[in-house]
Amino acid sequence: WVKDTDEYLSEADAAVISSDYEGFCNAILEALAYGVPCISTDHKTGAREILAPDTDWREKVTDHIDYAEYGILVPVCNDDTGTSGDAGTGRKASEREKMLADAIYRIVTDKELAEHYRSAGSQRARQLSLEAAAEEWARLVG
Repeated sequence: WVKDTDEYLSEADAAVISSDYEGFCNAILEALAYGVPCISTDHKTGAREILAPDTDWREKVTDHIDYAEYGILVPVCNDDTGTSGDAGTGRKASEREKMLADAIYRIVTDKELAEHYRSAGSQRARQLSLEAAAEEWARLVG
């Protein structure tokens, strides 16, 4: 955890959220607001709602990379058997871990894809901004 993320996000090529579990992930929103392309595991809640809002949040990717509207979703690496891993164990990467690695590689090498997600992500951050929420509340109660 760091208090001021500006220096990190302003230099980042991608934000990778590799959590097994998250709620509504503010780290994704912060990265999108900086125009940083996001890759996230499709954990229990939050990531899909932010990066693929027109899809059913109960549907999770388990066997592929989802190049969603505002970012990339990959399966949660822990397959519930406790086999996602510890560095230095000598264990080979799981298929899910390889998908995460592939998504990271693709976003840092495919400049056109990265630019698409920079632009789309910034747009999504504006949709979820305090100003947008205030406008929506004013419309609803006004």
